[in-house]
Amino acid sequence: SYSGYHIGDAVSDFALPNISDLNKVSLYNQSEIVVVLFTSNDCAYSRLYEARIKALQAEFSSQGVSFLMINSNYSGTNTHENADAMRKHMQDSKWLIPYLCDSLGTVSRTFG
Repeated sequence: SYSGYHIGDAVSDFALPNISDLNKVSLYNQSEIVVVLFTSNDCAYSRLYEARIKALQAEFSSQGVSFLMINSNYSGTNTHENADAMRKHMQDSKWLIPYLCDSLGTVSRTFG
């Protein structure tokens, strides 16, 4: 059975819509490390770790580390997880990390 990627594995390129444009993981080839975080607007654990994630980004972004957040709970019909809600959450939380929509869950399943 496939268990997904492991730390240090090369990740196959994927493209997901950002809340404002299209974002491909290959755009981050110049980064030493790309941290991929699976999150959600409504998940209590996601909210719990927001400050920690921001602190990590602030500490490591100048060292060649890029961050991507992926919402695999995205739903065009769920008012808490649609693009408008994601955009509002990003603005309210002052995130500086791309927030991608995995509406079909294909990327999250690939990661395992």
